[in-house]
Amino acid sequence: MVKSLPKKLTKRFKEVMVLVNTGFGSIQFIHGVREKTFHIIAGIACTRKAR
Repeated sequence: MVKSLPKKLTKRFKEVMVLVNTGFGSIQFIHGVREKTFHIIAGIACTRKAR
């Protein structure tokens, strides 16, 4: 989905921020978004525990 963002949108704005829910994401996804130099805002459930 992030790859399909229109170039007009990503070129016009200096910073693109992607809102994600970590319950549905993966570390590979986050790294992929960061490779595009986008910023990530991640939501994490308060009941989630570190492994």
